[in-house]
Amino acid sequence: MQSDIPAPSGQKTPLAMRDYEHISQPPIFTKQQKEKLTEKEIKQRVDNRRQERQTIIADAIKRALQGKPTHLFILWRERDTYDVTCQTLRDAFLLNEGEDFPEHVKVSSVWINEPNLLKPLDTAGLAPKDRQEFDNQIRKQHQTKLDAWRNFLKHEVIALIDPTTKPYCFAIVEIGQTKKKGVHPKQSIYRVVREACVLEKIGSQMVQTVKPKSSDKEDESTDTSPSYSKKTEGRILNAVLDLTLRQVGALYGLPSEVYERAGIPKEIAQKLDVIALCRRKATQGQENIHYALAVRLRANGAVDVLFPDRNNWIPYAQAGIELGQIFSRVRCDRNYKTVQLKGIELAKFAADVLTQVGDCPTIALIEADVWRNERGEENGGQAWFQLKILPFFVHPDFQKTEESLKSLCRVPHYLRISPAWSMGNIHSPYPMHLGKQLIKDHLCILGVEV
Repeated sequence: MQSDIPAPSGQKTPLAMRDYEHISQPPIFTKQQKEKLTEKEIKQRVDNRRQERQTIIADAIKRALQGKPTHLFILWRERDTYDVTCQTLRDAFLLNEGEDFPEHVKVSSVWINEPNLLKPLDTAGLAPKDRQEFDNQIRKQHQTKLDAWRNFLKHEVIALIDPTTKPYCFAIVEIGQTKKKGVHPKQSIYRVVREACVLEKIGSQMVQTVKPKSSDKEDESTDTSPSYSKKTEGRILNAVLDLTLRQVGALYGLPSEVYERAGIPKEIAQKLDVIALCRRKATQGQENIHYALAVRLRANGAVDVLFPDRNNWIPYAQAGIELGQIFSRVRCDRNYKTVQLKGIELAKFAADVLTQVGDCPTIALIEADVWRNERGEENGGQAWFQLKILPFFVHPDFQKTEESLKSLCRVPHYLRISPAWSMGNIHSPYPMHLGKQLIKDHLCILGVEV
């Protein structure tokens, strides 16, 4: 469909449509302003802008976590990794030196005191060509390394968490260099760390070891701080923003303001839910993985998730732990039926989601692909035939004029944004993006390489 009106831009853009790049930009002064203002006045305006943006960031995370505190951990082995990650985390909250994190955000650093934790899985001399023997060795080593990581987390991380506040816990974890000559991808500790963290109820984001740029001029008499490449700083920033924004489901402003800009009446926009049905398909060995879930974005910025065969919505920040544990049980039992949804099961799940819609006005977002196919192996020969007249039901209030129908169509288009993504629009509307990323994050536990 062609856009009938331009998406919001410029100064009138709702905060919920802004990204970190915009939020972190200092104010720009014209030549006339620079001539008119004193250095002190300019500095004061810069400080005021930064403090205002600090509040926006803190409120976004607090809103997404529905008021519950969070505890962020930096798990590091090499000092350069710690230094860059720590500074980047402070930058994500726009903190100057000496300033504290928001009161509902606690940050702790933990040194990975056992170097063996970062070593690749031991193949015992077996090669991938040995197939079953190689896979059995990897499986055995996975469990050994998993036990070691869980033991480390229990003693060094869990012990630091305040049990009285029961915060959401997230960790940025250094995992060494993942691509090394002679090391097979199956030897990576990535999925071990992810699984260990979810079993200990910690959300995680892995980063490779940081190395400073080599200096051609080495002078022992000069004490200079190490410098890092733009690529290195960029990947650490992406990891930090993914953990602090995307993994909690944060937006910098209220979604209701976006809906109003799309043309939805204010009284509806302020209580509108947007529910997205999200699915991913992947292959693991002989098994086909096909999993789905629903994500609900509320007008006040709260984000919830519903899993198949569950009756209750849970916060997005908690859903990663739940999904990771589901996948972990599947891996241990080697019973893949619960993560191999067929066409009829997808249709039933969609119906279950829509019949659980409460009193709030709701827009449901469903991809045409697979959900409405009437033939083929993808869908088990089952059709959700109602999806042939899209959208297949619209509230009478929005059937009265063409403009009201268009306002519904603008909502998913305007929601193709993410505060952690500064490279243009994301492909799917935000709640659908969150759901797909949630599944993608944890497929590695099943041995799927995404």
